[in-house]
Amino acid sequence: MGIIKELFRDFYKSHDYETANQLLKEWLQLAWSSPFSSFHEVAKTIENWRIQFCNTLKHRLQTDVPKVPIIRSKT
Repeated sequence: MGIIKELFRDFYKSHDYETANQLLKEWLQLAWSSPFSSFHEVAKTIENWRIQFCNTLKHRLQTDVPKVPIIRSKT
């Protein structure tokens, strides 16, 4: 079960669309092979909304704001 969680985290933290898509494919295979029905339910939902799910990630990757330090004025 830990591998499924870690792989999903890797998918979500991916920095490019192709890697994310491949990790999601692998995650779905693991979820369907799991003995737990809760993973099957999530896998079914992700498969039904896969395009939208990946597009959201793609949009996030394109609009991700770089983290820069906040400089506060002393006034």
